[in-house]
Amino acid sequence: MKVGFIKSVTALNDWRLFVEMETGSVMVVDLSHKLETARFCDLRDLELFRSVTTDRETISWKDGRVRLTARELMDVVFVDKKQRDE
Repeated sequence: MKVGFIKSVTALNDWRLFVEMETGSVMVVDLSHKLETARFCDLRDLELFRSVTTDRETISWKDGRVRLTARELMDVVFVDKKQRDE
């Protein structure tokens, strides 16, 4: 059995993800501000964005074409938000 941090992930409208963590915590992560970066620009394709899956350690799209680790997910939630609020 693979142990990880991410229990499930679901694509929402407006390039947001609903993420349920193994701890029972849930969060909505807004990736819309990442779509202009080289790494995440492929996610502008709504069909691709909706194909999101998790292996419990990473969130990925299209068999790993775009990947986001649990640590990077936390950076998107906390670091990016702090930078936008400044």
